[in-house]
Amino acid sequence: GMLNDSKIIEKCKSEHVCFLNANDRHLSNEIIFNYEKYGSVNIADMYTYLADNSDLLALLNKIVSNGEYNYSDIAINDYLKVISDYNKKQEIKRLSKMLVEESDLVEKSKIAEEIRLIKIGENSNGQ
Repeated sequence: GMLNDSKIIEKCKSEHVCFLNANDRHLSNEIIFNYEKYGSVNIADMYTYLADNSDLLALLNKIVSNGEYNYSDIAINDYLKVISDYNKKQEIKRLSKMLVEESDLVEKSKIAEEIRLIKIGENSNGQ
């Protein structure tokens, strides 16, 4: 299923997918952590691992109870792209507000460069 599909996990890792909801992000991070630690994700082990976190356990339950769907690579890529595009737009909004509020020209140029890099698909770390 999607929770333990190594292709999806690797894609989320490599593209630094940041889910919008805090619980989604937390569960995603826990899945990636377990995947990196053990080389795979075992759903039963995830239940045990999350036993003391009722919010994440409820989210895991919801995902598992929805069944094992066969999502196409295209659908998954589209979903992850929507999340990424939204996050980029939010970051550009945040930086644009900083740009307006900043008075120092050197800082303004640094912020403008960050915006430019986001728009072309890179960040200041070259990713």
